[in-house]
Amino acid sequence: MMDWIYIGMQIKQTQVTKLSQASPSMVLHSYVNNHNQIELQLTNVGAAAVSDFCLCFSLLDPATVVRDCKIMQQVGGFTRLVPTQNTPIEPGESWACCIAYQQADASLNIAWGPKSAYITHAGRATAVQTQPSRFTSHSLPKSHSICHAHTQLKLAPAPTSWSADGKHVDCDTGFNTFGLDLPMAATAWQDASALSVRSGLTNNQEGSTLVTCNINPQLAHEAYTVDIGSQSIQLEASHEQGFFYGFISLLQMYCSYNGSLPCGRIEDQPRYQWRGQHLDCARQFFDPHTVCELLDVMALLKLNRFHWHPIDDEAFRLELECAPELAKKTAWRGEGELIPAVFGGGIGPTGGSYSKQDINTILQHARRCHLQVMVEIELPGHSLALQLALPELSEPQANHNGSQPASVQGYYHNTINPALDTTWAILTPIIKELCELFGSHYLHLGGDEVTPGCWDGSPAVDALKQTHQLTTDADVLGWFMSQAAAIVRQHGVLPAAWQESAQGEHFNIGSDALVFVWQDAASGQALVDRGFQVIMSPAQHLYFDMSKDSNSQSAGANWAATISLEDTTAWHPNDDIAGIQGALWCETIASSTDLKKALAPRIIGLAESAWCSENNTRRGAGLVQAAHDFNPIWQALNWPSQPF
Repeated sequence: MMDWIYIGMQIKQTQVTKLSQASPSMVLHSYVNNHNQIELQLTNVGAAAVSDFCLCFSLLDPATVVRDCKIMQQVGGFTRLVPTQNTPIEPGESWACCIAYQQADASLNIAWGPKSAYITHAGRATAVQTQPSRFTSHSLPKSHSICHAHTQLKLAPAPTSWSADGKHVDCDTGFNTFGLDLPMAATAWQDASALSVRSGLTNNQEGSTLVTCNINPQLAHEAYTVDIGSQSIQLEASHEQGFFYGFISLLQMYCSYNGSLPCGRIEDQPRYQWRGQHLDCARQFFDPHTVCELLDVMALLKLNRFHWHPIDDEAFRLELECAPELAKKTAWRGEGELIPAVFGGGIGPTGGSYSKQDINTILQHARRCHLQVMVEIELPGHSLALQLALPELSEPQANHNGSQPASVQGYYHNTINPALDTTWAILTPIIKELCELFGSHYLHLGGDEVTPGCWDGSPAVDALKQTHQLTTDADVLGWFMSQAAAIVRQHGVLPAAWQESAQGEHFNIGSDALVFVWQDAASGQALVDRGFQVIMSPAQHLYFDMSKDSNSQSAGANWAATISLEDTTAWHPNDDIAGIQGALWCETIASSTDLKKALAPRIIGLAESAWCSENNTRRGAGLVQAAHDFNPIWQALNWPSQPF
């Protein structure tokens, strides 16, 4: 199973017995030239010559040689190369070569340069000082206009209606909720005030401005009204969730208006039931504290579904009782690990896994934030980590005629064979444990980006096709998703998956599933017309790993678009979808700081699209003003927000 990682020639895996941060001392510079190629220069700043070495680093996608080097190993973006001429690098001298991405739209910003480089030399792996990439030019970012007249309420997302009476109430000491006698309102206040205190919006002292709560059975489940008077505030809702969102609005305004709230009436309710944010914890590991920080921001913006993505090609990060080897073997990456140093892994080992205690911490925090958590297991594609840890998921008899296709990310053998009995013997207990562990309404089964031709040459799949009248890869995928979805339903949970899972002439995931659309809005509407429940997550507007502009210093991917703050609401979802969700894939995200910069302030646009009616959604200058008004909250949260 290890020969899949080599290209160009077969080489023997070198056993690196020692890791060193000392001699030899090397520095790697990279420069993106006018042809969109990456010029590399490795300089010896140590005291001894270096020869017979391999230079290793991670890129976002596979590369190809332009000159003066040979790629010896490539796993996705992880690259191990050697000089064409084995000439020692003397102290003070450099070796230069040139590579380029295989895809045409890469190398456009600092995220695409080499990361966490190291050399293997004389049985050692030694870290290389990796400098940020330089560029021939820098495109200027967009300029933004804002509404200088504060005619809109400083509240995000915008409420359904706001009627101001021109007065203000001084709440600088906070709110007095001591007399709350409705259990549902008291619970909602407990959760909202705890969120406000840990977010830095307010302290935990009882204030002087009286807040009273009443039940209004005419209001929808998440709806609320707030009457802000000069002496007191009255909040109405029909359920705990509505009271929670009413309190969130008051606490937001308390921070944004520095304790002096405008008087008037808010009437508010969400447009969509599913208002989600996705986080990829497979490409990069984020500890439970960082995940919970994101949940807090989601709650402040009235988002209510957290799509957790801890399993992909690069890692299986959940510690499961039925398959403990998955996390043990794949949660860490680096030199000598089963998963090589992709996405900045360096010498390693770097990474981490989530224990049951970690999972429970996140689930309990989500409940306090009035959020539901949906976990995703990527099947049958994006399953490299699964297959490396459990090689019995592959079919030894498969004959690919020496031309096994690579996935869009450059991985080989990353798709599970659905026709093997061992596949279902392994997956059934995993799916069962995930259903029981999370106790959610939905389990997301993946289903996206299955490599075309991945099952060609498989006798087992050929037999499966004949038995079930399957013709195309989409048909086989549809059959696989129908079988996996049936297992999910057996445990009282409903299936969810990406939009490809709805393909297939005779089989698909089923109309009771949630189908997440990432390609474009038109394809999502086509699925709605076929009777599917659709969650819209269009990459052109809500993939927050995309760079915000074309400036070379703006880190991010760019295959879908560059996404500014204004772009997040520059589309028009229909009323007949089930919801809207943002996504943060983490190939370009190296730290919790990067995570926060990618989301803030663009997640405000997500909240606007998911909560507000079509006519009420702020766009353009109105959205920029809303983001400007939200700055005191980012500051209280200690979240770095990108300029806009």
